[in-house]
Amino acid sequence: MKKCDEGYFCYSCKQYVENISESDLYLRALLGEIRIEELPSLPERHIRCHPELAQFIMHQTFLPIPCSGPFSKHNLDSGYVSEMEKKVTTAWVKLQNLAQQGENGVEAVISEMNSAFIQVSQTTKDSIG
Repeated sequence: MKKCDEGYFCYSCKQYVENISESDLYLRALLGEIRIEELPSLPERHIRCHPELAQFIMHQTFLPIPCSGPFSKHNLDSGYVSEMEKKVTTAWVKLQNLAQQGENGVEAVISEMNSAFIQVSQTTKDSIG
């Protein structure tokens, strides 16, 4: 859902990612996993096409996504799983709310990414002296 929310094809399933509510890229942006300058160059995919992350969304309106293999939450520490379920579900709910705002939702995600970057930059600057 980059380039002014015009959408992209999912590199996993090759289907169109129709809006930010389905966007793994924007979910990871809200989670702070990517920086704003990376947004235009990273591949897009559906949240459901990223089972290693999607398995942590615990919401009644999100159908559970199974994840197998070493990254299945069933193979991970229960404390870590609880923390990730809370963190990812919170970000997913926020993404759903922002998606209802249309283009303003995209701008809100980008604004939040900028704010997070500024906060991290300031914290780093303060710790250096």
